[in-house]
Amino acid sequence: MPILQKDNISIPYFLDLSNRKRRTITLGLRDGKLVIKAPSKIPWSLIEKFVWEQWGWILKQLQNQKQIVVEKKQFQTGESINLFDKIVKFEITSLKDISNPKVYMIDDTFQIIVPESFSQIQKQTELRKLLKLWYIHHADDLLKKKVEYFSSKLNVKCKKVRIKEVSTIWGSCSRNGDITLNWRLLLAPEVIADYVVIHEVSHLIHHHHRKTFWDCVFSLDREYKAHIKWLKKNGNTLHI
Repeated sequence: MPILQKDNISIPYFLDLSNRKRRTITLGLRDGKLVIKAPSKIPWSLIEKFVWEQWGWILKQLQNQKQIVVEKKQFQTGESINLFDKIVKFEITSLKDISNPKVYMIDDTFQIIVPESFSQIQKQTELRKLLKLWYIHHADDLLKKKVEYFSSKLNVKCKKVRIKEVSTIWGSCSRNGDITLNWRLLLAPEVIADYVVIHEVSHLIHHHHRKTFWDCVFSLDREYKAHIKWLKKNGNTLHI
């Protein structure tokens, strides 16, 4: 999801461009994300100008909703990131004789090697891409195993699991039995990732959100209501 940044504060946003007779730009907040609605033909420069003019209002609304604002990582030695319940620190090394950055996980530390020629902005941009690919690759294994585990608990089978970055949801389940999960769940506490997987696996049986569905979720996650609240409050912080 794209992020707007100003004064060292970053906020994820979703841009909704409409071909209807919308004439004005409107702003709203949903789950800690800024929702921008604008006419389809309006240039981004005007949208961005409007957002900066309303920046103070946006921050006030976030504070009123007790949402946490995301601060972008600078990718400095000593910074850290979550991998489920682990706190993984960054160890950054700059070398002259390489042209591309590299990331390794060694003893719960991300060993990150970057070309010495990289500017700070280039380093942040490239390492964010690289680390995202690392998380997507490992989510493909870790989250698929969770789907298999919780499906077996309900004696059902999922046809296919897809790992994506979905801007507005953490997971989904199609009527033909395919489950899609957001790789950013690896940045959450493991019980939160478990809840989302349980939620989607329960949809393999119940294609609705009526009482029987929530009873099914409860059978595998007795604290699911607390986990829903955690996601609503903290979901916007789950970014690299």
